[in-house]
Amino acid sequence: MVVDLDRWRARNVTAKVEEWAALNAKTKMYSYGSQPPLQLAIGDDFERMDTNWNVLSFGFQENVKFPHCACLLHWNGARKYWLDDGFNKDLFLPTTSVYDQD
Repeated sequence: MVVDLDRWRARNVTAKVEEWAALNAKTKMYSYGSQPPLQLAIGDDFERMDTNWNVLSFGFQENVKFPHCACLLHWNGARKYWLDDGFNKDLFLPTTSVYDQD
């Protein structure tokens, strides 16, 4: 997620997220953490980004290959690299270049 903070403040998104979270605490409209209140607060007021801005699966699959034009690597699985059983730790070794993967 990339946020235009001026736009966020102008649309008072924080207050809207807090309202949805408070309502959910009373009525249990959703589960799954912090994404639902943000999605409800934003609605359809967002822009889709190129998929290179959210390259997935680094905490879900081992030895993930990614495009050279990747902007953000998303550890969207349970096996985060900083955990003992984490995947793709080699991407953070000082001697490894992400561009060496072909």
